[in-house]
Amino acid sequence: MVDKKQAAEGWPQIVGDYKVGDEESAVAVVTLGSHMEDMPVKAGASISGSLHTENLGIEKVIGNVVSNPNIRFLVVCGAEVQGHITGQTIKALYENGVDAKKRIVGAEGAIPYLENVTEDAIERFRNQIEIVDLVDTENSEAINSKIEGCLIHDAGAYEEETVVIPLLEKQKDSSLAAENT
Repeated sequence: MVDKKQAAEGWPQIVGDYKVGDEESAVAVVTLGSHMEDMPVKAGASISGSLHTENLGIEKVIGNVVSNPNIRFLVVCGAEVQGHITGQTIKALYENGVDAKKRIVGAEGAIPYLENVTEDAIERFRNQIEIVDLVDTENSEAINSKIEGCLIHDAGAYEEETVVIPLLEKQKDSSLAAENT
């Protein structure tokens, strides 16, 4: 059995359009422009949701991944989002990081800037996960097979402590307050 760690209290930290599974799972899934969030969770993913924007959307993914050190794989699947090109952008982030202005290096999306996360959080994200590239794949058997493969290769939780991104956490708090008013 591999070592697991506690995710941040209240994980997932950031509100969004996603489904949550087993928080100890090593796999998170972004379905880009496709709406098939239930299927990856049923296959064993810890969290699964769409990713429509190459800035705030990716910031939310970063926040929810680094606040759960058990997540070691990010499956990027579903239809690419035209204009925002979120699949290509998150792969560029993983491969190249950001420049001094926090623009994702090599990203083709319209506004690939990560203004609400620190460079430390971005680097933590890049070091914590491996990207599994299934962009433009909507075939459930292919996606489930990759999820299962990742689960088999789960090496355990990321060594460093859980990271909570304060600014994004405040967004969650304000969203909850707005819902309760």
